[in-house]
Amino acid sequence: MRDRRRWGIAHRTSRIILIALSAFLVTIAPTFPQNFSGFFFAPQVLAQTPNQQQTEAVTGSFIDYFAEERQFKGHEGSVNSASFSPDGKLIVTAGADNTARVWDFAGKQVAELVGHQGNVKSANFSPDGKLIVTASFDGTARVWDVSGKQLAELKGHQGNVYSANFSPDGKQIVTAGADKTVRLWDLSGKQLKEFSVHESSVYSASFSPDGKRIVTASADKTARVWDLSGKLLAELKGHTDTVWSASFSPDSKQIVTASDDKTARVWDISGKQLAVLEGHKDSLYSASFSPDGKQIVTASVDFTALVWKSSGKLIGKLQQHTGGVNSAKFSTDGKWIVTAANDGTARVWDMGSRWFIELRIHDHVVQDATFSPDRKLIVIASTDNTASVWDISGKLIVELKGHERGVNSASFSPNGKLIVTASDDDTARVWNTNGKQLAIFKGHEYHRITSINFSSDSQLIVSTAFDDKTARIWDINGKQISQLQHQDKVISASFSPDGK
Repeated sequence: MRDRRRWGIAHRTSRIILIALSAFLVTIAPTFPQNFSGFFFAPQVLAQTPNQQQTEAVTGSFIDYFAEERQFKGHEGSVNSASFSPDGKLIVTAGADNTARVWDFAGKQVAELVGHQGNVKSANFSPDGKLIVTASFDGTARVWDVSGKQLAELKGHQGNVYSANFSPDGKQIVTAGADKTVRLWDLSGKQLKEFSVHESSVYSASFSPDGKRIVTASADKTARVWDLSGKLLAELKGHTDTVWSASFSPDSKQIVTASDDKTARVWDISGKQLAVLEGHKDSLYSASFSPDGKQIVTASVDFTALVWKSSGKLIGKLQQHTGGVNSAKFSTDGKWIVTAANDGTARVWDMGSRWFIELRIHDHVVQDATFSPDRKLIVIASTDNTASVWDISGKLIVELKGHERGVNSASFSPNGKLIVTASDDDTARVWNTNGKQLAIFKGHEYHRITSINFSSDSQLIVSTAFDDKTARIWDINGKQISQLQHQDKVISASFSPDGK
């Protein structure tokens, strides 16, 4: 197989298959060969969640790559956070250039919030969308209208203020600071309460949607849940490094946290850990639920944001930023995600538009992947001596077992009723789609059957062997009809469309 890889047929060092989107398949793919192995050479190492570990023997993992809709450029330096307005028409960003900026959905800057004397770490809209609260390393939080006019300054923290968020009724603000405190304020800037809540810096504080609780995240490796009087209700222990953010689910029953330990974790409000989201390659800075609570988006220093089911299964990837991603949040209708990154941009992603899909299915090198003619099934060839058939939901239909060495090629017959496989065991084999072996082809030498394809009428098969310098034609029962001799190694062969 080393020789074959040199020819570019099997450049797959990971266990991933890239599959074009349904829209691509319907509109473009009919003009391409059904075997896409020559088109997608982009191995990615995917996350393995506990959910996948339990089910990967029978189920593949599809990972959607969502399309970037637009970019927002204007800040000088990192963009620390980005959030939608409640009506989804505006976006507010916070930057290391000491400003926050308001944008319309088309990407036009409509206001600049100038006044902070330090890095602006967060910016968020009020529930009615009329106000914005910012948190800064200048030791203050500030309240603004959406035109950029400063309405109040919240002074009291001793050191950096990392986050500021409105209460669900819009009447109070909670802030978190490096001074290990969380503070409550009214909209005029009057401090109402101060809680010393952690043993180290507090990086985020936010209200539950029902307004009854506050959740905090800290450098002391914990998140904690409090009532509004400052009484500790629960401690979320499990992370092994700094916890950067913590936020409630829409029903106030769950919490998701993001940590330097490269994980996000889902908890109930009593502090019981429900799921660990493992998949990022570096620290996570934010994690938040979708409006329906069924999904979570996480942002990481590894330049990506990932989308998960709240159960912990990885389902999507946002991959275009060229710097660490500091925040990622859903729009209120769940149709969009906005991310903010160290590359100086905020980006909006369309959750209804996918570039392509990854399917993770094998623990061995995947050699080949081919659609059935109706594009409802996929057959995979692998170095684990098997081929396998999957439906497009990622469910394993059947394994084709019988080869004694790695399988190099697998494809459907044009009528979709048969599958032919080629292997390093010096054989090719024909199977029905239920996994029953119907014929075995023997004749090639040197264990290098590199490709195999049906004729257009599904009655003949042509195979090639890398080292015996031949292509051979067979009937579907395994009888050799003819041999085509070459003077050098043969990589592939296929019939003309008319089969002649």
